[in-house]
Amino acid sequence: MVSRNVQHPHPPPNPSHPPSERVINPPRDAAAGQLLAEEGAGGFDYTVVLGAGGTGGHLFPAIAIAKRLSGRQIRIVLITDVRGLDYAQDIAADEVFVIQAAAISGKGVLGKLLGMVRMVLGYFQAQRLLKQINPSVVVGFGGYATVPVVMSAIRRNIPSLVHEQNAVLGRANRVLAGGVDKLALSFEHTASLPAKATIVHTGIPVRTSVLAYARQPYVMSRADSPFVLLVFGGSQGARRFATLIPEAITLLSRRERQRLHIVQQARQEDVEAIKETYKAQGLRATVQPFFDELPQYMAQAQLVISRAGAMTIGELSVIGRPAILIPLPNSIDNHQLMNAERFVSRGAGWMFEEKDLLPSQLAERIESLMNNPEWLAVAASCAIEGIADSTDRLAEQVLRLIVENQRAP
Repeated sequence: MVSRNVQHPHPPPNPSHPPSERVINPPRDAAAGQLLAEEGAGGFDYTVVLGAGGTGGHLFPAIAIAKRLSGRQIRIVLITDVRGLDYAQDIAADEVFVIQAAAISGKGVLGKLLGMVRMVLGYFQAQRLLKQINPSVVVGFGGYATVPVVMSAIRRNIPSLVHEQNAVLGRANRVLAGGVDKLALSFEHTASLPAKATIVHTGIPVRTSVLAYARQPYVMSRADSPFVLLVFGGSQGARRFATLIPEAITLLSRRERQRLHIVQQARQEDVEAIKETYKAQGLRATVQPFFDELPQYMAQAQLVISRAGAMTIGELSVIGRPAILIPLPNSIDNHQLMNAERFVSRGAGWMFEEKDLLPSQLAERIESLMNNPEWLAVAASCAIEGIADSTDRLAEQVLRLIVENQRAP
């Protein structure tokens, strides 16, 4: 059992992130909006190439945009790397191509050299593909595969846009941002922006299944009512959660454990061990390696414990749910930490860095929140900041580039 002497943990809004005059909240464009609204009658009038590297955080927004644009006389082509194929199985693309891509910051001289060779090969592959495809616009979503695709577009004077999902501009997008026509941001306050760029704030495109639960009213869990705790680690998983969360749960008081219904995503190899731990405690728990209905569980949850990937923050913000965030400790440029800080700064949740976190600390936070449901209700209301129509906003920016290019002399 843990101590309940915990003060209200909500921080005030963070004044270190004032509104940026460089970030534009774009007005809706009539011509682009008309293209977006029209259903295709057969044949393609335009071609949109999407470039995205091989993680869910980069591919999921591309999948959302592909679905939004498909069926509107627009040919959708995805260019990714081998890793990206795992996430692109259901993308509404007419064609999918795989090119070479890799980090050039690998271990040792040989690793860096091999990375550079693969990126150069990817660039020439992208050049050939763009010459063959002749796209109307190229859109990059980050990840190493984005670099050769968008660089080729810039080289060939093809209208281009990159979308940044995180609160700090990623390395791939940092290379490209100064040369593209538009830089679209998920977070209005984003670090490492280039000195020269046309910046628009669109938010992060989320899955249609998430939008179905947008701003669904939060249900407070009273002292004797069930408490749904949702735990997941994002597309890259969370090995540490397999031990940390069960250890913390066992430290809760018997009364709190009896109220819990735990829904936890875990790696396949950890599922049975987690189930056994919860079963020994007499807990109601649903533990699986993947949940198709994750947005539904998020909407039902009184509290979420998760990593702080951009898609996770976007979905929490659209649905409006309080969360304890434990950023992935080895994320590039510590972007998950910055994502979490943005979320926490508006009073929507709480953050622990994994290196400092003990099961007893996590247990104390969970129990204090279960015993103060009004804190969670306030956090839920603060969480609702996501742009529910972000997919439409980004799609319109893509189509706007097509329209503007047609108007150009």
